[in-house]
Amino acid sequence: MQEENTISTSETGLNLKELFEVVWKAKSLVVLISLIFFAYSVYYIKSLPDSYSAYGTYVPSADSAQAISSAGSLSDIAQMAGLNIPIAENSRIDLALDILRSRKFLRDIIFQKEILPHLGWDWSAKDIEKMSEEEKEELLQSATTALNGIFQIIKPRASDTVKIIVNHENPLFAKQLVEWLIEGVNKTMADDAVVEAQKSIEYLKIQANSTSVTDLKGLFYAMIGQHVSIIMLAEVNKEYVFKTLDPPVLPIWPTGANKLKIIIWTSIAGVVFSIAILLLVFYVGYQIVETGLFRYKLRKI
Repeated sequence: MQEENTISTSETGLNLKELFEVVWKAKSLVVLISLIFFAYSVYYIKSLPDSYSAYGTYVPSADSAQAISSAGSLSDIAQMAGLNIPIAENSRIDLALDILRSRKFLRDIIFQKEILPHLGWDWSAKDIEKMSEEEKEELLQSATTALNGIFQIIKPRASDTVKIIVNHENPLFAKQLVEWLIEGVNKTMADDAVVEAQKSIEYLKIQANSTSVTDLKGLFYAMIGQHVSIIMLAEVNKEYVFKTLDPPVLPIWPTGANKLKIIIWTSIAGVVFSIAILLLVFYVGYQIVETGLFRYKLRKI
């Protein structure tokens, strides 16, 4: 048994030694192919435009917390009247993040800020108006996909902090887009809160005027007061949902981490590819031998 293990180990060592000699005898070929891969990767990244990264960090605003508190008060008042209004503390933040990713919101940003040229389409508003509905829809879908691909939202589960990152070849646009996204979602959420509160006030006024029970009138008017406070909070503060913790700044240096990774992994691929060629040739019964500086010949084993 020990003899079999000794023989197996010896044969394995011999095979590994032969494979190493195969690669070593054509080591300059490995270097040459690796340099070719390296040169191609450098040429490729030189053709890529520089990308700049801008980001901002945000937290739930105090008005958002007050709005949740007001909603909680409304729920307490409604329960006194025999109604049940569920309150989810994180629903407003989750809803705001869903709005940021929604097609409708991104389309509004595209039109309001006229950012089509930054996404690769040099179209003016007049040109878009002349398009057919199918052409316009195709353009909007492509532009929305492009816009969604240049920014990302990061929110850890254990934290309320939200980070928005934009990568673009124009550093000024990258910074502005972060600001536009936050401004847009704050305004959208505030406008929706005002509209919903106004509808609720109109309904509660009708109910208050239609009842003769004094206690119910008091409950309805108390609920109206809570909705009025929600409208005031939404109209006064521009940072209705997200408050700026760390505003975006104009990026000065391009982000080069991805380019460096391309060079490193392409060079590694060159080494692996060259060794694979040598081993494949050796497997079919031949060997590449170096006869001079970057000169080789194929020898049958």
